[in-house]
Amino acid sequence: MPLFSKPQNFQISGGNWTDNSVRNEVVTYVQGRLNGKVAILLNFDKPQFSSHQNPLSGIDVLLEASEPGAAHNSVARTLAPRCHPGTRERFIQELTRWAVALSEYHPLVWMKGPAGVGKSAIAQSCVEQLSAESIPYVAYFFSINGRSDPRRLFPSIAYQLSLLIPEYHAFLEEKISRDKTLSTRSLRGQLHGLIVEPLRELQKMHINTVDQRIPIFVDGLDECEDHRAQCDIVEAVAEVLRLGVLPLRFAIFSRPEAHIETTFSQSDITRAFTQIISLQISRGDDEEIERFLRSGFQEILGRRNMPKGYAWPSDKEISDLVDAADGLFNYASAALKFIDDKKWLDPREPLRLVLDSSRDPPPLTASPSPFAELDALYLLIMKNILPERLPLCKILLTFLCFKMIFFDWKGSSILFHSNLLGLSEFQYRAICGDLNSVLYIKEQPPIELPKGVDPTRSFLENDQRHAQDISLLVQECLGGTIYFHHKSFIDFLTNPSRCGTYCINTPLAYTNLFEHMLRVYPNYDHIYETSNAGEVLNLLRCLYGPSYKM
Repeated sequence: MPLFSKPQNFQISGGNWTDNSVRNEVVTYVQGRLNGKVAILLNFDKPQFSSHQNPLSGIDVLLEASEPGAAHNSVARTLAPRCHPGTRERFIQELTRWAVALSEYHPLVWMKGPAGVGKSAIAQSCVEQLSAESIPYVAYFFSINGRSDPRRLFPSIAYQLSLLIPEYHAFLEEKISRDKTLSTRSLRGQLHGLIVEPLRELQKMHINTVDQRIPIFVDGLDECEDHRAQCDIVEAVAEVLRLGVLPLRFAIFSRPEAHIETTFSQSDITRAFTQIISLQISRGDDEEIERFLRSGFQEILGRRNMPKGYAWPSDKEISDLVDAADGLFNYASAALKFIDDKKWLDPREPLRLVLDSSRDPPPLTASPSPFAELDALYLLIMKNILPERLPLCKILLTFLCFKMIFFDWKGSSILFHSNLLGLSEFQYRAICGDLNSVLYIKEQPPIELPKGVDPTRSFLENDQRHAQDISLLVQECLGGTIYFHHKSFIDFLTNPSRCGTYCINTPLAYTNLFEHMLRVYPNYDHIYETSNAGEVLNLLRCLYGPSYKM
């Protein structure tokens, strides 16, 4: 409060004074004489501007523009997935060796893999290992749960680098203090203004900032909220790394989404400096999945105060779970989380539910799903399909799942499907591109007609022993073959209690498929164009005669 309230009878001369005891107020003081004594009058006013407060430092501005929760050791990632000891060791070793290698080859690594295969767990385990060995690194984990803004990526990387390199910290502090808009620029502008230019300036000043390249891990690029931004990030990073002058290297982890695949396949993002690691769903991982399950069940028993050596679950139950996982780590992880839920008094009950759901289609009820985590992942994939493509996408999935459920099918020809559904090759592959995380295309191998088959003669005039071989070529591999990454996606799509409106195992879904094919049928001979028309034409002429035209 003022030292004098409503003073009278004094002379004044002006000046300014700041009273720190009063928050967010500017104090104007006037000095004069009151009753023959020197007096100071303090007048308190709300400030019109903040020049009397300490402004944010450059690094504080950078911190505000960054995303601290995306760091590997943030509170937000306390429960982040990580690889169980003894699993995924080959990939972890490969990436950690790359991170510390003195060689300048492959400054950019892309680890790609379908949904649920364990990319984030590998990334987390890698940076934790580097941290334990006191090796400098930077890590950023995108997430749809509040960490999907692409504009926060490069400010976060710059902030983490500033904690590793004192000279860079000081330079960046001064640079941002002069221009506080650096963190508001475009993605390329941020990368150059916050990272490239400061490091180059230090190099020009002959300041040796680091002894070797610092690895930067960027996980979940496909969870960044904008497809264009995802591509821009890859292109901007590749553009900088291609110059080969910065002490940095990048490892990017994502699903093989079509637009990301296309970006990495550009001629100027070549294998000359990019290494691609493909993480596949494979039964070759059964041993690691079994080890992961056994360890997880031991932890569940420990949390339930059961004695050591308690014989549960049985070897048969473990084996059945490994078979159900079918090479997908996320399936095993989701099963353990469901079984370990505290709502179950006896964990044998949820284990039975998991095993039952793997043997038979789950009941269409509102009972808890053993795979809520996996369902959330699949729902995210379906929600990201462009609205204008969703109807055709559901028709294709209905057709594929119908064949998978009711026929002995290991894969099916793109040409065969496209003809039946009335889709061009562009349309078909665009739809499959939206589903790259759960579907994949094996491109058509070179086709050789069986010996003794004459493509210039009618199918009926050729040796009938080759009829089935030719038919299989057309139905299974012509134009490429489409596969599901994992059966769990089919289970998800065929249960409306799990997938809701995306369900393709309903009367409405089959009606839509039937009506679509009825519309296609009158124009069946005009609906497909292909780049390998010569091979296709030869095969079809074997089936339908030399006069057949596409």
